[in-house]
Amino acid sequence: MPFALIATLSMLVVLGIMVLVHEAGHFLTAKLCGVRVEVFSVGFGKRILGFRRGDTDYRLSLLPLGGYVKMAGESPTEEATGDPGEFASHPRWQRILIGLSGPTSNFLLAFLLMTGLYMMHNEVDQYMRGPAVIDFVPQNSAAARAGLAAGDRIVQYDRDRNPSWQQIGVRTGLDGNATIPVTVARFSNGAPQQTTVELPLTSGVKAENPDLEALGLEPRIQQRPLTIHELTPDYPLAKAGVQKGDLLLAL
Repeated sequence: MPFALIATLSMLVVLGIMVLVHEAGHFLTAKLCGVRVEVFSVGFGKRILGFRRGDTDYRLSLLPLGGYVKMAGESPTEEATGDPGEFASHPRWQRILIGLSGPTSNFLLAFLLMTGLYMMHNEVDQYMRGPAVIDFVPQNSAAARAGLAAGDRIVQYDRDRNPSWQQIGVRTGLDGNATIPVTVARFSNGAPQQTTVELPLTSGVKAENPDLEALGLEPRIQQRPLTIHELTPDYPLAKAGVQKGDLLLAL
């Protein structure tokens, strides 16, 4: 299926759900306030099928793009009759509440969907939340020119102390096109020491998607020796004599 068609259909589904939830908010609040709802339609246009319960016609209409709610006396062009079921007959605070219930329903939908998503599935690589140790520094990168080296542990990145790689990514996006102080802990002549350098964030940094690798900040992903669990026959690693269960100490 062409991408443009998929994107269009996806947009229509999302837009339809948003409109339907929005109108459902108006509908439920109007019912609670005693406003007579004449029509609650899923979709627009010609009525296809439906049923009536009480004063409301619940219908499915031809164009499946959300829906609408028709309340008695809601249109400014309608002449008010004083019927207590009409929208205009209700106190101002109730009319305001009915008006606000639509966007509030959309907000609650977004909040519940995102909460449910992150409760069910939110995988973050372990190294992203651990100490920010540099695995290696490419030549001619901003990190190399600043004096950072493989094995350095970042203990301060701008104003963030003992940051994780996740925090460094966020801070890099916020500080794009600036030069920031970076303090690292390293071993020199067998003794630990701290060194502060100035790191320019002027290349490869986009606020919405900061690229740490473009700066020369390559995270150390594997903190322990890597165990070979599977090998594909006839691939270079297997041909080199590596076996299942070996520990990969260096590459």
